[in-house]
Amino acid sequence: MNDLIHRNEAIRALQEDAEWLAYQGSDWQTERMERDIRILLELPCCEPEILRCRDCKWFIEDDIGCTYMYGLENPTENDFCSRAER
Repeated sequence: MNDLIHRNEAIRALQEDAEWLAYQGSDWQTERMERDIRILLELPCCEPEILRCRDCKWFIEDDIGCTYMYGLENPTENDFCSRAER
């Protein structure tokens, strides 16, 4: 699985570095950081995959498997949890 990062946190970190570089008088590195920030802003967001109970290998309709193993109360096919496996 790919690592996911918070775009705003990455941009904040780059902005802090850009401010420090500007303070140091490094104009070309500051411009590079600003370009990197623009690139991050333009990249599309990825949506995490949500696996519904109906697609989980542990879900059997009208079965108590999920309730017994994971404490889910009567999960329906449209529910989801953090333990789902395709």
